[in-house]
Amino acid sequence: MANGQHPIMKALRDWPKWLVAGLVLSLLLAPLLALLSQLGGQTQALHWPYVRSLVRFTLWQALLSTLLSAAIGLLLARMLARRSFHGRTLLLSWLDACFVMPSLVVVLAVVMTFRPSGSVGQFLGDGWRLYGLNGILLAHVFLETPLFVRVFLARLQQMPAGYLRQARLLGFNDWQMWRLLDWPAIKPALPSVLMMVFLLCLTSFTVVLSLGGGPRATTLEVAIYQALRFEFDPIQAVKLALLQLGLAASLSLLLLPALMRPLPASRSQQGLRPEGQRLSAYLQDALAWALLLLLWLWPIWVLLSNARWPLLVPLLQDPAYWQAVRSSLLLGLGSAGLTLVLSLVLLGGRGRLALLLSYGILLMPAVVLATGSFLLIWPLNPGAQLRLGLLILLNALLVMPFAVKMLRPAKLALTQAYGRQMQLLGMNLWQRWRWVYWPCLLPNLGQAFGLCFMLAIADLAATLLLATPQMNTLALMLYRLLGSHQLPLAIWLAFSLVVLGVLVNWAVQGMAKVWGAKRYGAGH
Repeated sequence: MANGQHPIMKALRDWPKWLVAGLVLSLLLAPLLALLSQLGGQTQALHWPYVRSLVRFTLWQALLSTLLSAAIGLLLARMLARRSFHGRTLLLSWLDACFVMPSLVVVLAVVMTFRPSGSVGQFLGDGWRLYGLNGILLAHVFLETPLFVRVFLARLQQMPAGYLRQARLLGFNDWQMWRLLDWPAIKPALPSVLMMVFLLCLTSFTVVLSLGGGPRATTLEVAIYQALRFEFDPIQAVKLALLQLGLAASLSLLLLPALMRPLPASRSQQGLRPEGQRLSAYLQDALAWALLLLLWLWPIWVLLSNARWPLLVPLLQDPAYWQAVRSSLLLGLGSAGLTLVLSLVLLGGRGRLALLLSYGILLMPAVVLATGSFLLIWPLNPGAQLRLGLLILLNALLVMPFAVKMLRPAKLALTQAYGRQMQLLGMNLWQRWRWVYWPCLLPNLGQAFGLCFMLAIADLAATLLLATPQMNTLALMLYRLLGSHQLPLAIWLAFSLVVLGVLVNWAVQGMAKVWGAKRYGAGH
């Protein structure tokens, strides 16, 4: 028996973890069972040519988005690894912020910049079409490339300083640096991040719904929503939802071992890269800077420059706006708080159960969960408060993979550093959390809370299906303004969404820092 502890006693000690795991599984399976129950004796098959076009476009846009994001992310990471300049840390922070930026804000920035009359779109020729695959790729590249930059840059910065010294002595050119050093460093992390981004693009809803160009540019997730909301055909929605779930699950199981590997943490680079002064490196870095300006800096500047101040006062005087702010706050705070509680309980031991459940949630598309939940509550005709509570619960589940991914490495590092001392001192679970885990994890908890809050208030998939016409959130208001082409007013809604997330993130992390310093001392 490991550590002299009886398995029954260990199971009794871990009962909160198994209770929460059962709750999470129930919340995942209940909507799925609701979908299956709708089939009943229905034998009518899906219209195969339509479904085939849906599946083809769903896979094609996800594959292209992933490959483009990976290629641009690699270009940016290599530039950042070999160049030191003023504002480099600020630029990295901005790219991290772009990864969690609400999808609707990105959609608005892409529309304002790349529409035919936009500051960039007017130079792309008469044949340029934003809505459709072009717009979807632009938005996905904006959102997903920062994750590749973070992972690739971390791997390049973990390269031993001795390797770089030897490469400099041997006079490695750019191709030799890539073939002999960079590629071996990046390769171990590549399957995990590629699959994660592919799944995010595969289950993308907001971007495709807003920028899709009609039936030829529609994914399974959007088709499920359309079958429920516009065609009022729950059977069609159920069949498409099950197809989407099977597609995501089958693709993910192929690379499950790679998905289970933790993403590397970043650390400072040691040594200078020898190829930085070569012409090929300068040309690549110039291209990287051009892409940074075009895709991540200029669209946000376009939003700022098109904000019309006279529209702000009527918006602030609108009661519907403040109702949306209140609903978004409740949704974000409730979802982020609940997901942290569930994640912390599940992270008992080495956190493998939390990781498995997180990838189970990642495989379950948001629209599939929302569709099953919609079918569950449909006969009850619940009020706005119950629907908001269900939205909080669903969003807490949907953002849990991100919380677990952020908290698990930090907790494992603490267990490795202090586990033997805690065992020798005979500390029980409560004492370990009170004196070791909680004070040391406070900064990580603040960051995870802020990330989960941003993701929850930007939710559109579940909100569109479950909200009543009387309910309102900032994301819903922004989507409606985009649909009615009220772009100047939509800019202020986009700013409200970002500012709300930034303020809550700043407040939570500040409180965590102050509380930790006051209660546990400056060392924590």
